[in-house]
Amino acid sequence: MILIGMFDSPFVRRVAVSMNLLGIAFEHRNWSVGKDFELIRQFNPLGRVPTLVQPDGEALIESLHLNQNLNWESTVQNWPFDQPWQSARFLEGCATYLCWAASFRGE
Repeated sequence: MILIGMFDSPFVRRVAVSMNLLGIAFEHRNWSVGKDFELIRQFNPLGRVPTLVQPDGEALIESLHLNQNLNWESTVQNWPFDQPWQSARFLEGCATYLCWAASFRGE
């Protein structure tokens, strides 16, 4: 999978943290919506980040939707949630907290 977007975006960071928590490998393309807008539009016609390009070439957008999809792609066993939106909210909360905590360390 390819994650498109710069880590200065909290939405891109949240998806990257979720992917790391779930043990999903990804390639990161550090593209800016300003400078690299046309490159991003090759995968996402809206030119928005984060964009996650699946192995089959399908591009997913919107961080909450990405986290819902990542739950089903993950290798996590015995996940305690019945519905995808529940796990997405949990991952979103964990990722948001980790990004917030890292901001105090200057990372």
